[in-house]
Amino acid sequence: MGTTRNTIPDHVQIPHQNYAHDSSVAATVGSRPSSSSSEVMKSNMFRIYPSEESEFDHLVTKSLVLGDFESAVTLCLSAERHFEKRTINLPYLCLFQSIVTEDLDDIVQNADLQEWQEIFVVLCTFAKPSEFANLAEQLSQRLEFNASMMKSAEALGAEELRKNATLTYLAAGRLEKVVNIWTEEMAEEEGRLLDGADEKSSLRYSAHAHALQIFMEKVTIFRSANNYTDADLKVTPDPSAKWSEASRPI
Repeated sequence: MGTTRNTIPDHVQIPHQNYAHDSSVAATVGSRPSSSSSEVMKSNMFRIYPSEESEFDHLVTKSLVLGDFESAVTLCLSAERHFEKRTINLPYLCLFQSIVTEDLDDIVQNADLQEWQEIFVVLCTFAKPSEFANLAEQLSQRLEFNASMMKSAEALGAEELRKNATLTYLAAGRLEKVVNIWTEEMAEEEGRLLDGADEKSSLRYSAHAHALQIFMEKVTIFRSANNYTDADLKVTPDPSAKWSEASRPI
């Protein structure tokens, strides 16, 4: 929770302090390119839970993230919070506008990656089933790109970001994407096993076999759990092309 700037008034009724793990509502809102109105209201990167927000604002934001609009409205009415010009920069209004305008792309692309879990919860709550995979993949790509940048700079946290990218790729069902990460991890695992070993040592072969086995196990488990099928392998051949080839003069 962010740092509390001011206390919640005594008369404010808080509908839900403890949300259940399964409190996310069914997906009802999809995504589309960022609207011009949201671009005016928001400036690129933003935090869903700003560190300087009040405890009251945090509760309103939490209600919105979980799709509990009734609680969010009740909180605002209890606190006599009205959306006048002076309140236009309230932390949760950026999130609220993206949700009601079906602009989830803006949240995925511009919300602070330190809050990637909150971004993912928003997608689970509001993304249409037909759009969830693409939005989750966008989030994964941001995480993977930042992990690569941090690794190049030898900064701490790169491995954690890559792990998070793997999780979101898996949730999106993008085996072809996560395989690239697993291939990189396979090379790293092989390197760790061979650290200090002689180039002619038989350990090189066993290390490669071990890393390859782990890689294959990951792919096999994913394919089995998600009933994954390669779209390219499902392409139906054109019968006319077969007959055309057969009728060609020898």
